[in-house]
Amino acid sequence: MSKKEKIAKYVAIPFAVLAVSTAAILIKLSKSHPVAISFYRMGFSALIFLVPFWMRREKIKKLDSKDLYLSILAGFILAFHFAFWIYSLELTTVASSVVLVSSHPLLVLFISDKFFGENINKKAYFAVVFALIGVFLIFISDLRVENWSVWGDLFALIGMVLLGFYLSIGKVVREEVPTVIYVFLAYGFATVVLAILSLFIGTSFKVYSLGEYGVFLALAIVPTLFGHTVYNWSLRYVQADLVSISLLGEPILSSFLALIFLFEIPPLLTIFGGVITIIGIYWSLVLR
Repeated sequence: MSKKEKIAKYVAIPFAVLAVSTAAILIKLSKSHPVAISFYRMGFSALIFLVPFWMRREKIKKLDSKDLYLSILAGFILAFHFAFWIYSLELTTVASSVVLVSSHPLLVLFISDKFFGENINKKAYFAVVFALIGVFLIFISDLRVENWSVWGDLFALIGMVLLGFYLSIGKVVREEVPTVIYVFLAYGFATVVLAILSLFIGTSFKVYSLGEYGVFLALAIVPTLFGHTVYNWSLRYVQADLVSISLLGEPILSSFLALIFLFEIPPLLTIFGGVITIIGIYWSLVLR
C-alpha cells in the first residue's frame, strides 16, 4: 500500500465522514427552498476552486473528451442529487433521510459487479436483501408518522441512486483527471443546472439574510470542500465501494448531531430499520 493510499484510507476518508455529517444539520437550519440551498452550496463550492482551476487551466486541453463529458455528467447528476436529498430533509427526519441516502453502497456494489468487472461474491446480494428489509421498515415507520414523510423517504432514495452513479463516475474520471479540474467542472456544471431550475422556482435569486448566506457558505466549506472534495481526491487511490462504505458513518453522526442541536428523536422503528440497513450494507461489502 502506497503512502497516498494509506493517507486516503486512514486519514482523508474518516475526516471526510465527519465533514459530510454536518450537512443535514446545516440544511435544517436554513429556511430557503431546497433548490436555492443546492444552488448556493454548489455555487460557493465552485468559486472556492475557481483560482486553483484557473492556475491549471492548460490541463483542460489535455483532457480526453470522454473524461470531459463524464465530468459534466457528474455535475448534472450531483445537481439533482442535492435537490432531491435536501428536499427530503424538509419532509422527513434526519435519521430517515440520511440512512436512505447513504444506502448507495448497494448500488455501487451492483455497478462494480456489472460494469467494472470486479466479480462481486454473489452471497453479497443476500446481504443487500437484508439491508432492503431495513429500508422497508423505515418506510413503514414514516407511513405511521405522516404521509409526507414517505415522500421524503422517496426523495432520499432518488438522491441515493444519483449519488451512487456520481461516485461511480468519479472513480472512472479520477483515474486520469486531477481533483481540482474534476471538482470544478462537476460543481460548476451543477451550479449551472441548479440556476436553470431556479428560473422555474424563483427563490434562488432573491436577497437573503446574512444568516442564510452564512449557512450556504458553511455548506460549501465543511461538507463539500472538506467532505465531498476529499472523497473525490480519495477515489484515485482507493476503490469506490470503500469510499461508499465509509459513508455509513454519516447517518450515525448526523442523527447524533440532530439529537443534540435539533432535539430530533426518530421513531423507534426508524432506528431499528436504520440499524438493519447499515448492517446489511456493511455485510454486503465485506462479502464482496
